[in-house]
Amino acid sequence: MTQSDIVISHRVTSAQDLEALNKIMQSYLFDSIKKYMDELPTSKGSAIILDDNSERIYPMRVRPRFTWHGGESPSAVRAEKKL
Repeated sequence: MTQSDIVISHRVTSAQDLEALNKIMQSYLFDSIKKYMDELPTSKGSAIILDDNSERIYPMRVRPRFTWHGGESPSAVRAEKKL
């Protein structure tokens, strides 16, 4: 990860994950990555972009993926729905 110019990270809460992100971008960050994670909305698809070239952090949101099957895994046997 040290050779990457852009890092995209979804909301992480593990201390080890936050420390790893802090180590990647520690040279120009004034605040902890945790502060940026806490400012993210709780909606699905929320993430931050760590840009090494511009030395900035950008919040982002990836649109949800909508599929005709609802994102479920395919199944050879159709489950019966009981009402």
